[in-house]
Amino acid sequence: MELSRSFFLLGVLIGSVGFAVRTQAQDFRGISNWKYLPSQTQLVEDSQKPGLEQKVLLGAMRERKRKKGTSDEGEARMVIAQICKNKKMRYCAYHYALSTAQDFPGSMPALWALTLLDELVKEGPITETEIKKLVNTGSFKEVPEDLIPMVSYYVAVGNNEKKLTTWISPFLQKMGEHNFWSLRWNYQTALEELRRKNSPDATSKKLEALLEKTAGDEKLAWLQEQIQWQQARLKFELADYDGALKLYEQFNASGRWMGLAKREQAWVHYWRGDYADTLGILEALKAPFFSASTDPEQYLLEMLTFRKLCFFGSTKTPAAEFQARYKKALEHVRERKNLSDNADLTRLSFMKASMMSEVETVTMIRDESKNLSQYGLPTALRRELEFVYKRAEIQKRQDLEILLKEDLPIEAARLLDLDNQIQLVDYLSGLDAFRIQQDYGKTDYQAPSAVSGDYRTLYWPARGDEFWYDELKNYRVLVHDRCSGRGQK
Repeated sequence: MELSRSFFLLGVLIGSVGFAVRTQAQDFRGISNWKYLPSQTQLVEDSQKPGLEQKVLLGAMRERKRKKGTSDEGEARMVIAQICKNKKMRYCAYHYALSTAQDFPGSMPALWALTLLDELVKEGPITETEIKKLVNTGSFKEVPEDLIPMVSYYVAVGNNEKKLTTWISPFLQKMGEHNFWSLRWNYQTALEELRRKNSPDATSKKLEALLEKTAGDEKLAWLQEQIQWQQARLKFELADYDGALKLYEQFNASGRWMGLAKREQAWVHYWRGDYADTLGILEALKAPFFSASTDPEQYLLEMLTFRKLCFFGSTKTPAAEFQARYKKALEHVRERKNLSDNADLTRLSFMKASMMSEVETVTMIRDESKNLSQYGLPTALRRELEFVYKRAEIQKRQDLEILLKEDLPIEAARLLDLDNQIQLVDYLSGLDAFRIQQDYGKTDYQAPSAVSGDYRTLYWPARGDEFWYDELKNYRVLVHDRCSGRGQK
């Protein structure tokens, strides 16, 4: 029985949500040797000094209120934004920087805001819809030279979405070479060509070249991770399992994306015949840490692995676990209820790469809101941020609901298909067990006997209620191949 080995492509193309942008052909002239010249010199200088955050934030809030409507208010906002960034409060920094650029166009604080937004996007996934809208509807005839690549990128993306192809090339030239924005454009172009049935080999070569260009540059670390992840997926599709495994082992994903990457790595091990490693990863994915990234596909993979090893009776355990986890979701789909009302279907949709920035932004908002009391902020600012986070989460959830309308039916169909595949594998495993007429048992795994004085390897039974985070990447299930009698090393 042949089963699909396809993965979803990791696209990070920017999409607009809920509005149409007006693209303009703009002439960006760089301000050479640009340097921010503060109006409130002491306040801005102190914002960069550790230990003065409380004093500086109180001063910025006073100036913001006292000079409301002037560029000095914008400068005070940017002081707050900068301190938020220093405290690793990325959404807080994003909020105050974006509002400054929107409310004080053409001012020095607005250019500072664009510079900070440029830095935030380079650090990792964050919503970019409003930044793109700002650039494509604003007037930026003069920006610091360091900002020309970012501004040119968003205009090129806007023109591409509006099919204004004539106006794409000039901004690609302004984007320059070997910087985050030009490399990101090249990466997304390679993915788009692949989507249009371009040769996977040609795309893989382009990604390899991009990996070489981003190697060793800390400012390009996040972009390099995305390219590396997509290259690993492509190598898997091209049956270069050794090359794919090498990239997956180097990949340093976090949060829900770590679970997705580990599941893909389990498929690589499966096709390499490393069944002990496959089952080890699948066991690790049962940890509560990965609950947000649990996918029905991992139950199917576990069943296929047991069947490959002729542990036919053991396929019933993951089949039962799948039914226990997704029974309500399956009933929800079959009864034709509103798909967005089911949490499991929504969670599966959130794992799509097209939603990465929006989902990560909601997570960021929740984390910062939850830990707000730990950042050492003045009471007034803390209360203000409570309102900001609450309103932002509502808005982001509304944006996600728009995206979910297209994706939920796809995930519902995939869940039904996986249910059919799991039932089929379970049925075929039962036939195999009956045909061979041997009682293999369900969990006939034996760890090797411990050697006296040998503490390099630790063995313990997997009970399902204890997981060691530091060792999750090293989990292996000690199981032998009953089909051939050979042990799995």
